[in-house]
Amino acid sequence: MNGQIWSTLIWYGGILGMAGALNKFQFFNWLAGWLETYIDFSSFSHIGLLITLVFAGTACRYLFVSCGAYMASVIPVQYTIGLAAGLPKMDMFLVFVMCGVMGAYVTHYANAAGPVLFGAGYVPLKKWWATGLFMTLVSYVIFAIIGVPYWKILGLFSSL
Repeated sequence: MNGQIWSTLIWYGGILGMAGALNKFQFFNWLAGWLETYIDFSSFSHIGLLITLVFAGTACRYLFVSCGAYMASVIPVQYTIGLAAGLPKMDMFLVFVMCGVMGAYVTHYANAAGPVLFGAGYVPLKKWWATGLFMTLVSYVIFAIIGVPYWKILGLFSSL
């Protein structure tokens, strides 16, 4: 049992360390410049690109054990693509962080309560992933219908 705990801590530390090193060496700035040079984002709408990046990030949730590791690894890449496409910074920040947290529903290991409930055997894995994906998508719809317009009213969101 202790081996699994140490393995998790080592992987978690490695992922956070890698994200820090990539940021320190300006990798994300370089990637944004490269994308801006070689990809024409002018045909994408701001909302369409935000939605695409959110769903791509949600698919990546299956690869990450923790919300922190996901936030440190995936959100900088999403943000970089958005910067290269000229998306408003505040819009990206709000949407990516909110959806990053809501995406923790997807798997049985991406939030604090999941491993405890799953480990007790209350829900089979296949059902957990299907229900988690469904709840994530429902949360995104509620967020899009209520949260984003509310941010627009407050002046925090400009992509609409």
